[in-house]
Amino acid sequence: MKLAEFYKTEYRVCYINCLRQYWKYEKEWSCLGEPKERNIFLYLDGCSARYTLASGETFTAGEGDVVFCPTGSEYKVEFFDFLREGAGTVGINFHLFSDSPLPDTVEVFETPPVHLRLSEIEAMDGRGESVVMKYNVAITEILTSLGELSDKKRDATEAALLAAGIEYLGSHLSEDVPVSALAALCNMSEVYFRRLFKRELGTSPVKYRLNRRLERAAEYLRYTTSPVSEIAEQLGFSDSSYFIKRFREKYSVTPLDYRQKL
Repeated sequence: MKLAEFYKTEYRVCYINCLRQYWKYEKEWSCLGEPKERNIFLYLDGCSARYTLASGETFTAGEGDVVFCPTGSEYKVEFFDFLREGAGTVGINFHLFSDSPLPDTVEVFETPPVHLRLSEIEAMDGRGESVVMKYNVAITEILTSLGELSDKKRDATEAALLAAGIEYLGSHLSEDVPVSALAALCNMSEVYFRRLFKRELGTSPVKYRLNRRLERAAEYLRYTTSPVSEIAEQLGFSDSSYFIKRFREKYSVTPLDYRQKL
């Protein structure tokens, strides 16, 4: 399970401590061969970092990013691009207990809305049970923020996947394009396309097309003098009586009454 999914589960955080470190002169740190005993959030405050994992994989995190390194992870990190005096990292070590499988990979969260919470943790006195409770609250809020941010990004990405299908529907209203063909345009299965379409637009592709046809018909009735039968045919209705029935269901009047009222 990814860390951003933990806010939806039952978990417990304990054994928390916070530390600020400055890397301008010491520039690197390694736990290769010595797996980490606790999880850590590391906020890059005024510098960047290059990570090399035990597998040889490398990645870079920039100033303002937060890196999560789980228990058992091994890596070497090199710090560079120091932007100011006092640049370094804010680290929060903690244990995370959950019935769900814990994450086992290092993750980078680019400019997440959590670094202020990390700064607040750093500013705490570090003594007394009340501070321990504040630590727990802060980390819980961090996990929740990461989860909500991840959900928003995923929703935006999935909604964008529908764009090709929606655009095609809008420009081919008179055609009864199969839903399977629309799904293929979006590079997804028909089942997933239907489910995502319903979630994002609140209706099925077929009902969406019918609604768009009726809205276009209302425009034609307002701004043209075309006969009702011609409008129906132009928008893909093979039966004028069916068109009139559907139009009346949506607008509570027949197409002719709609035109006359306007």
